[in-house]
Amino acid sequence: MDTLTHVLSATRAGGTRLDQLTAAAPWAVRLPDARIAAFHAVTEGTCVLMTAGRTPARLSRGDVALVPSGAEHVIASEVGVAPRRYADVTVGQRDRASLGGRIDLAGSGARARLLCGGYEHRYESAHPALARFPSVVRLPARAVAQSAIPATLDLLATELRESRQGAQAVISHLVDALFVQILRTWAEHDGGSVGWLLGIPDAGVAAALAAMHDDPARTWTVAELARAAGYSRTAFAERFAEVVGEPPLTYLTRWRMDIASQRLRDRDEPVFAVAHAVGYASEQAFSRAFRRARGIPPAHYRAEARGIRLAETLG
Repeated sequence: MDTLTHVLSATRAGGTRLDQLTAAAPWAVRLPDARIAAFHAVTEGTCVLMTAGRTPARLSRGDVALVPSGAEHVIASEVGVAPRRYADVTVGQRDRASLGGRIDLAGSGARARLLCGGYEHRYESAHPALARFPSVVRLPARAVAQSAIPATLDLLATELRESRQGAQAVISHLVDALFVQILRTWAEHDGGSVGWLLGIPDAGVAAALAAMHDDPARTWTVAELARAAGYSRTAFAERFAEVVGEPPLTYLTRWRMDIASQRLRDRDEPVFAVAHAVGYASEQAFSRAFRRARGIPPAHYRAEARGIRLAETLG
């Protein structure tokens, strides 16, 4: 399994959301701060995406924007329009229990149409790559057109329009695929410091990462990882930190906590079993490490995680 697949599987919380928004100016919608990597694909007209601390981004037909961290943001016809809460504009316009729906905002001005979706994940897992994504990933239409994104958007629009049997399952998988396609396309055009997640530029570092991902419970040392990478110990430590952004054993601890978080969310196994699965000899040592990483004990994390649902977050 490749690094990106490992990371997305471990940070996934389960749940996707998709709505087709048709709006005539003036209009503005505020999406709350949430554990959702929200995306907006403009299929007609133009709009503005606004987040705190950033210059408003004008989006035109064919553009796609992703808010990886789920930070609060506003999409609008123009800057200065008073926004309505996303939860309020969806009331009565879609089945809250479903994965998708259609939202219409009436107005007298220019019309815009967007596919707006969400991929629910545990951003607090703070994988070094996910945590370093910019607050907004913007793909211009020319980059989108050269990718598989338009085909996926067409399929999503068809599923929403036709509402056939199994549509929810298809939408969920397509949103998953779209999330990866957006990251791939962005990394190819403007990946910056996290492009390594989608293709490690150093074969030795890639080999060490694969070793840690394949056997996270092993008591790895920097020397062992250096041997797997084909480097000297010192050269490996320096190169790993340069490529990944943190030392090898710091990365290993983060990765173990990501896996542990996933198991706590998705399985009913006891905490001591989770501890052993990620390389801790005792439940106590694991609980201390988990609390340092997540701020709460494993049992509390499990209870909190299972109380959160995407539909409730979006309204």
